Amino acid sequence: MKQEPLKIGIACFPLIGGSGILATALGSELARRGHEVYFFSYAQPVRLDLPQDNLHSLRPTTLCRLR
Repeated sequence: MKQEPLKIGIACFPLIGGSGILATALGSELARRGHEVYFFSYAQPVRLDLPQDNLHSLRPTTLCRLR
């Protein structure tokens, strides 16, 4: 049974350590599996390598323009 790709949002701090490292590892793996992953943070997380298919980083200024 083929599962539909999910759209997943992950909120994290962009700093070196803890939540930022875990969030980028989780998001990268989910994107590699075909899901659309969005990171919500005030800056791009340190270990997030962009561009990657299905992987996006949104900052507050980007979110304001989407309204």
